[in-house]
Amino acid sequence: MRIGFGLVAITALIGLSATVANAQERSNNFLFLRNIDGRARLVGFGRKDLGLVSSDKSLADSICRSPKANSLDSVIPSIWNRLSPYGDRTSNTSAYNPKATQPPLIVLKNGSAIHVSKNPNLLAIDPDVIYKELCSQQ
Repeated sequence: MRIGFGLVAITALIGLSATVANAQERSNNFLFLRNIDGRARLVGFGRKDLGLVSSDKSLADSICRSPKANSLDSVIPSIWNRLSPYGDRTSNTSAYNPKATQPPLIVLKNGSAIHVSKNPNLLAIDPDVIYKELCSQQ
């Protein structure tokens, strides 16, 4: 017996597979971020400390806390600040530059690290995923 699949059925199967894969990736990202919440640092190029990877906005150094400028001329180093070399769209050290080769890292206490980047060629977590799963909660 031969089973035939039409183009519509194949497209539906591919769409279902992609949906399942996306849900699994979202779940993995959520679990990863929840497991490191308050236990990792965000570090920019040149070992610049960008803050604690924490959803607790009451902590002064939480990456989820809205930075307060101390002068009109200051550029607060943050992946969320579009004027910062870690958050603009063109800097080689930016999480939001899809071609950056030196984006920030989440560094765990055991020394392991993962990039925070829009660069699809790096093993990385997307900065928007961090914001959505960690910072927009509560």
